[in-house]
Amino acid sequence: TSGPTISTSPSLKTETTHFTPVTIPCQPQCRWTKWFDVDFPSPGPHGGDVDTLGNIVRRGGKICRRPEYITRLECRVESHPEVSIETLGQVVECNISKDLMCQNRDQSGDVGMCSYEVRVLCCEPPEHCPRTSVTPYATPSTKPSSPPEPTSVVSTTTCYCSVSDKFYAAGSIIYNRTDLDGHCYYATCSLDCHVVRTHYTCASGTTPPVPTTSPPEVFPPQKGETWAMPNCSQATCEGNGVIALQPRRCPQVQRPTCANGYPPVKVVDPDSCCPHYQCQCVCSGWGDPHYITFDGTYYTFLDNCTYVLVQQILPVYGHFRVLIDNYFCGAEDGLSCPQSIIVEYRQDRVVLTRKPVLGVMTNEIIFNDKVVQPGFQKDGVSISQIGVKMYLTIPELGVQVMFSGLIFSVELPFSKFANNTEGQCGTCTNDKKDECRLPGGTVVPSCSDMSGHWKVTTPHQPPCHGPPPKPTAVGPTPSPAPCLPSPICQLILSEVFELCHPLIPPLAFYQGCTFDHCHLNDSSVLCSSLELYASLCASRGVCIDWRRHTNHTCSFTCPADKVYRPCGPSKPSYCYGSDSTSLVALQDTVPITEGCFCPENMTRFSMSSPVCVPADWCLGPHGEAVEPGHTISVDCQRCTCESSTLTMSCHRQPCPLPPACPLPGFVPVPAAPQAGQCCPQYNCACDTSYCPKPVACPEGSHPVMTYKEGACCPSQNCSWDVCSVNGTLYQPGSVVSSSLCETCRCEVSSSPQLDTVVISCETQICNTHCPAGFEYQEQSGQCCGLCVQQACVVNASDSSTRIFYPGQSWPDPTNPCLTHECEKHRDGLVVVTRKKACPPLNCPAQAQLSEDGCCLACPPPQPRNQSACAVYYKREVIVHGDCRSPRPTRVAYCQGNCGDSSAKYSLEANTIERNCSCCRELRVLPTTVTLRCKDGSSRTFGYTLVKECGCVGQQCGPRGNLSHSEEPGPLQSDEEQSQQTGHTGWRRGSSSPRSSRPPPSGTQR
Repeated sequence: TSGPTISTSPSLKTETTHFTPVTIPCQPQCRWTKWFDVDFPSPGPHGGDVDTLGNIVRRGGKICRRPEYITRLECRVESHPEVSIETLGQVVECNISKDLMCQNRDQSGDVGMCSYEVRVLCCEPPEHCPRTSVTPYATPSTKPSSPPEPTSVVSTTTCYCSVSDKFYAAGSIIYNRTDLDGHCYYATCSLDCHVVRTHYTCASGTTPPVPTTSPPEVFPPQKGETWAMPNCSQATCEGNGVIALQPRRCPQVQRPTCANGYPPVKVVDPDSCCPHYQCQCVCSGWGDPHYITFDGTYYTFLDNCTYVLVQQILPVYGHFRVLIDNYFCGAEDGLSCPQSIIVEYRQDRVVLTRKPVLGVMTNEIIFNDKVVQPGFQKDGVSISQIGVKMYLTIPELGVQVMFSGLIFSVELPFSKFANNTEGQCGTCTNDKKDECRLPGGTVVPSCSDMSGHWKVTTPHQPPCHGPPPKPTAVGPTPSPAPCLPSPICQLILSEVFELCHPLIPPLAFYQGCTFDHCHLNDSSVLCSSLELYASLCASRGVCIDWRRHTNHTCSFTCPADKVYRPCGPSKPSYCYGSDSTSLVALQDTVPITEGCFCPENMTRFSMSSPVCVPADWCLGPHGEAVEPGHTISVDCQRCTCESSTLTMSCHRQPCPLPPACPLPGFVPVPAAPQAGQCCPQYNCACDTSYCPKPVACPEGSHPVMTYKEGACCPSQNCSWDVCSVNGTLYQPGSVVSSSLCETCRCEVSSSPQLDTVVISCETQICNTHCPAGFEYQEQSGQCCGLCVQQACVVNASDSSTRIFYPGQSWPDPTNPCLTHECEKHRDGLVVVTRKKACPPLNCPAQAQLSEDGCCLACPPPQPRNQSACAVYYKREVIVHGDCRSPRPTRVAYCQGNCGDSSAKYSLEANTIERNCSCCRELRVLPTTVTLRCKDGSSRTFGYTLVKECGCVGQQCGPRGNLSHSEEPGPLQSDEEQSQQTGHTGWRRGSSSPRSSRPPPSGTQR
């Protein structure tokens, strides 16, 4: 509108005042059409969007009855209806002469492609009024002749002023009045359709001038003007400041015809004075799934994912929308069913769904990602549950949403949401023609095609995909088998639902039931059509007991303590807590409902406790039911339901005494109580006042206090200043005790952590290891002994060590005339070497080398027939195990005749007397020989060498059976025997030698 213009005439005064319009006969009635977008925008430089009024009429769009009634044209961007064209910066023509025209080539920068929609303001006089002469309307050209001028709304010269919902033509007088004081008031509609109000002092015969423009304001009540007042009354200005009150006159009530088949409902105005009828906006769905829109259009949409059921076209009531989340419930045909309903209102988000709990489908209500219970209320949203049905109501908006798994319904008040809804539920305009609206406002013929465009993505939702495409049939397609009508579905059209037929058209529910029967073998889905129809009937006060006619196909299972009722109260009674505001509000819209109810003479205990009890039970501390006379333990109390008063008598449970702390100085202290904790829990805390008193230390010591980690009290020890041993005190530095190998002294501790004296002992460690041939022997009066030589140690030519004990002799390996012997002397053991002297010979025969290879000797005499007892020699190889001598060794033995032996009886002795002399050894010499073994080692072997033989009278034993390799020889001379005394020998036979000690054997090193 233009700014106010004030006339400069001195006799005219223009000011803003309140006014009441005067009803002019045949006044035009103005209305806006809906938004049209009949031309699809085309891309490219030569494309664009052209929506002419002629195209709208040719596409079936209803504008005005006559072209001359077109008063104004408005254009807006389809994707951003709230943004003005000037803000977007596109080059657009929007006027009645050229309609809407937007060319892509005229745009610059990143403005983008043209896509607009238009609407028309039709100002039409009543049909009984005569027609006025106006400029006829002609379809304008679609091409601009000059560069378009961006604008959002452009009016023609035929316009009207709107005052208090009345329209006045340009140039007409809106009112002209004079008050009792002689002041004139008038208002006119200027040629550019602005209201001009003027008042002045009236003069007779003066015609008031008509100013051009004036700001539109409201005129104060004048005489005869009426306005509404509270309590169904109205006020009338009588003049002179007098106002008369009288009952308000209500217009005649007319019942509209509702497109959805529902009967109109009577509603009242905001002050509950004048009632009127309006249609019901009810959208419902069920099965796999079937939809009935707000205006009664039935369709089927088979797809999963999440979609918008209803949302506002313009956010009149802030953010509000209802979503449905579907899932595939029939994989064979790609059938889908609702699994949850999502309601978004302002900043809140509520999910109504069902989930299996222990194998049973159970209702679940989620408010802003948190599970809540029925009866929850917050931010203007109330949630309740009746039977298996969940209800969400928004009393401020009059919204009610119901969901019970396979069925749902959304009910909106027509007075608040008419012409302002879109989504899968339609437009709530009481006109089926615009029901299938796309998100951009375009209306399509099929709502099934429309539904897929309303898919949305919700938080925490996995990606979804549509149903798989059906495979293309090869060859002729067989005709589908005929599907016979289901007796269950026919119940909808039968007398079972007869009372509900006038209230809610049954045909759509029957069609959906038949579809489910022919496409899905699931009784729960089949029964959902009847369940939803009966639920909607119950919301209008009509009870339908239909389940008993289904032959248990659509049975309703209740817990053992409850019974099924098809028409129970929506607000059941409780023993305690029956004043739920959510149920009170719900009862106004849903008077009855089916569900599981307590049997006769039983009442549900409370909303939080679903058990059915008699009326005379007590209410426990947490709302639980307690039978009279029974006692329960709760919150550290024992509570008993008193039968006489039906009240709970509670007494606190006794708690045990605090425990004793094991460590000194610690005392039990109660800890902070935890949730649900009855008796206090104690922790041991340090209190030094409970520490024991120090004790006195004995003489020669002083107390030392030690603090350990984790301890409360210090531990006391007595630190000694002197050493105490068996009651005797020793000063530091003195010897406490001593022995041959140990000396102990009293000393001050060298550790900086210990302030005390200690007894330190020094112990001498003796080395008892001695070399070969030596033996460790202790010494009297000494701590350690000495290594005393016990054998002679000789290093052999092969680098080995040989040990010979005293008295042992051995030949020299390089000189056969030398012999060595280990002998004991005062200073120890020495090795004595002896050389054999060879005697002069006078042999009757050729002399021979002695067997030891040192001297020549005469050969032995030939043996006589009867030889005497003598020493004989032979050579043989000595073998012992795997070892043997490297060459034959000379062995000596006794042999010869010692006279006759006899055995005769003696009368004197009265026994047999025996007389026997044996040839045996008289002198022997222990001798050793070195044996070589198969593994390459050598060892010393000792044997006895016979040096002298003779006849000895004794009990003769058997002769030894020695095998001799040579004939026996005569006994050697005494000189030879003397020379061989140092040789070692090997003695064979059973007799023991006459020796002072046994010969020691040699040891190989």
